[in-house]
Amino acid sequence: MRQKQVEQKTYFEETKEKRKKRRRFSWAVLGILSLGILTYGAGWILFRSPIFQMERIEIEGTKRVKQEDVLAAFMAARTGEPFYRKWFNLRNILAWPDALDENDLRTVPAVKSAEVEKDFDAHTIRVVVKEREPYGIWCQKKDPTNNPCFWFDTEGVVFERALGVEGNLIKVLNDYAEEPLGLGRKILPDRFVSNLLSIFEVLGRSGLSVREVRLDNLLNEEIEVRTNGGPKLYFSLRFSAASTLAAIETVTARSDFKRLEYVDFRVENRAYYK
Repeated sequence: MRQKQVEQKTYFEETKEKRKKRRRFSWAVLGILSLGILTYGAGWILFRSPIFQMERIEIEGTKRVKQEDVLAAFMAARTGEPFYRKWFNLRNILAWPDALDENDLRTVPAVKSAEVEKDFDAHTIRVVVKEREPYGIWCQKKDPTNNPCFWFDTEGVVFERALGVEGNLIKVLNDYAEEPLGLGRKILPDRFVSNLLSIFEVLGRSGLSVREVRLDNLLNEEIEVRTNGGPKLYFSLRFSAASTLAAIETVTARSDFKRLEYVDFRVENRAYYK
């Protein structure tokens, strides 16, 4: 009798355990199905729902650059995007980055920045472009058979071909030292760019009649300025030329200024002339 009770108890326990396993299995299946439905729904919202579909692109700020070139830069930038963003095509607002980085802008050197504004309510992508502003012209004279000239901006970035000019109205530097530049490159190392700009600013404020500004050897880290009917001026690229303006005004006031051979500002806060 006692053995029979034990057998019955064992049978009920086994039956109870089987029911628990069936319930756990049912809940697991239900959970997987629910997760699948949620994943499908989320995928549909992200990829197919009109909520994130772009209907219009607006590009603002382009004057020198073609709008299709800006769009091409965004297309090219997709190769370096995170994998999850590549799942979207550019018809989806979520596929658009917040801005193009420096590497992406190499294909459009005249663009300084391109930022994206996303209007989900209007289904619109607005690309705000800031173009590089021309500061001066850099002409390469090392090869006498080929003298290309380029516009550069205040960052020293070459961004557009230019015609060679002379005179004081446009800042021009003739480069007899360096190898040919390419669009998007810099005219000088960063540490020299602002000092070069200070030389141009001083020349503009001095009222001197400038015939040529030239770079003969970058290793010397200096700029030579040739004036019309006056002496040569020598500036250093190692420091700003802002402090030389007063000295230039003093020297040009001399009655024998045009008979001088040169005025040398290559030592900071010093001026030598002959």
